[in-house]
Amino acid sequence: MKIGPRNAKHPTLAPNAKGQTLIASLIGSAWSQAGTLHWDLLDAKGLVTASGDGQELPIWSYPAAYAKPDGSFVVLR
Repeated sequence: MKIGPRNAKHPTLAPNAKGQTLIASLIGSAWSQAGTLHWDLLDAKGLVTASGDGQELPIWSYPAAYAKPDGSFVVLR
């Protein structure tokens, strides 16, 4: 099973009480070069139900994520 882009780096996983898992990663980054946030939402069976690309992250930055008590997710950059 393939999840996320081939060039994804620095993945972070955040599971919630609903059985979903958010995977946030960085794409397109290199030494001294910024990257772009990418995320995938997996259901309880591990199948991707949603995904997307976000904003550019600063150089030397990478995402972190956590689930809130209501089941929603927060991605920090």
